[in-house]
Amino acid sequence: MPLNSKNHWYLLVFDTVEKKFTYMNSLWSPQSKGTAKIFAKFISDFLFRSCGYEIEKLEVYCQKSWQQMGSLDCGVYMCLWAEAFAQNTKEYWAYTENCVIDGHRAKMAAIILGHEGRLLYKKVN
Repeated sequence: MPLNSKNHWYLLVFDTVEKKFTYMNSLWSPQSKGTAKIFAKFISDFLFRSCGYEIEKLEVYCQKSWQQMGSLDCGVYMCLWAEAFAQNTKEYWAYTENCVIDGHRAKMAAIILGHEGRLLYKKVN
């Protein structure tokens, strides 16, 4: 779930196997964990009321993440991590740790615009 607080994007993920919430934020702030906890509680309550799926111990874990240097990188980081959680491979997680964020921004733009195979961007990593 993408979260936004005061024009800053970060990510909240729910693992249905381990029944745990994890959030990643490229601009650390204690307030963001509080917001993530509120949404985790909402999701937990929704799952229980809609289908009886119970999360016995509601905790939100903070996963270590790169901290942004630029002021407009948070959304790109959020998309990068969402893809890493979806792919869930050691290789992709390694890519996220060594990724040059401007290169990834260009890659995302090329994919969205349908130009990925036409070298609209230079592969950085």
